[in-house]
Amino acid sequence: MRKLKVGDWFSENQYYKFNHECGGADKDKECTEYNKNMDTIQVPQAQLLDCFSASLFDKEEKVTRTEMVKKLINAKETAFTVTFRKLKKEEEITERLRNIKNKKDLQDKKLAKELIEGDLHTLTGHLLKSENHLGRSLVIDLNQPYGQSFRQVDHRTLQELTL
Repeated sequence: MRKLKVGDWFSENQYYKFNHECGGADKDKECTEYNKNMDTIQVPQAQLLDCFSASLFDKEEKVTRTEMVKKLINAKETAFTVTFRKLKKEEEITERLRNIKNKKDLQDKKLAKELIEGDLHTLTGHLLKSENHLGRSLVIDLNQPYGQSFRQVDHRTLQELTL
């Protein structure tokens, strides 16, 4: 059996999902939260406000995509929300084209843009691994069940990052 000794270091990352509204100004009041195992736990509001958030922020700034990618890559285990374009699957494109009744609609620029760019997708998660600046990041989606939460985010399609 392992024994603790003075000087031992320990590490733990925990992600909480806010579940129950706390009472206003009382920062010591306990809030109901879910951790990644979906266990219900109690956390003081003041402790939550000291944590990093994937949705709360102090300021908004416009940055280049390259700067946004750098911020995403440096986020590491910090929870964030990212919006990006998710490319359509071949079957979706085929079905969309099949459902067009009027041939004139095939020349519509909006349709071409929709099929090429893909749909906007928003994901809340944390970084697991990242490739170079215009590559992809492997992200854990915090809103999916554990073990089924691996997602790839293409850096070239980033639209917004809340960190």
